[in-house]
Amino acid sequence: MEPLLGLAILSALGYGAYRLGRCAVTSLASLPARRRQERERRATDTRRREQERAHRQAHATRLAALQRRLAQALAQVTQAPDFQRAANWAAHARELPAGVRQRIFRQFRGALLRHFAARLAAGTDANALLESLRTLLSHLGIPAFEADYLKAEAERLRTAPPPATHPNYEQRLRDLQRDHEQRMGLLRTIAALDPETREQLLEAEERRFREELLALGGGETNSG
Repeated sequence: MEPLLGLAILSALGYGAYRLGRCAVTSLASLPARRRQERERRATDTRRREQERAHRQAHATRLAALQRRLAQALAQVTQAPDFQRAANWAAHARELPAGVRQRIFRQFRGALLRHFAARLAAGTDANALLESLRTLLSHLGIPAFEADYLKAEAERLRTAPPPATHPNYEQRLRDLQRDHEQRMGLLRTIAALDPETREQLLEAEERRFREELLALGGGETNSG
C-alpha cells in the first residue's frame, strides 16, 4: 500500500511541476506581446494628446483672428452710414466669449457714440441708426437699452454747446448727475422690462454713479 501511496505523491508532484513549468513558459512567451500592447497604448495616448493640443491651438488662433477682425470693424465704423456692417462682423464673432465681446464694446463705446452723433448731424434717421446699433450690441452681448443710452448721449452731443477745454469740477459733477438722471429715467420708462429686472438695472446704475462720483472726487483731490 505504501509504495502505491508514494507513487501517487510523486505523480502529483511531477504534474504540479509540469503545470508550473507550462505557466512559466506561457508567461515568458506572452511578455513581448504585453510589452508591444503597452507601447501601442502609450503611442495612442501620445497621439490623442497631440491632437487635442493641436485642436486647442487652432481654436485659440481662430478666436484671436475673430477678436482682431471685430475690433477692426468697430474701429472702422465711421466708414459706414450706420452700424449694420459692424453688426454683421459681430455676428460672425459670436464664437468669442461674451466677456471678450463686452470688453471690446467698452473699448469702442466712445467711437460708437461719436459715429451716432455724426450720422445724426448728417441727417440720418435716428430710429434707423438705433435699430442697427441694437443689432450690433445684441451680437456683442450688451443689453439693448445701452443703445438707447447712446442715442440720448449722441443727441445731447449734437445740441450741446462746445465744451470748455478744461471743465472744472462743478461742470463735470453736473454732467455726471445729468447723465445719471437720464439713465435712471430711461430705465423707468422701458416698458419691456419686468419689475425685478428693472430694479436690478436701477441698482446697477446707482453703483455706477457712486463709482463715477468717487473717481471724480479722487481726480479732483489729485489735481488739487
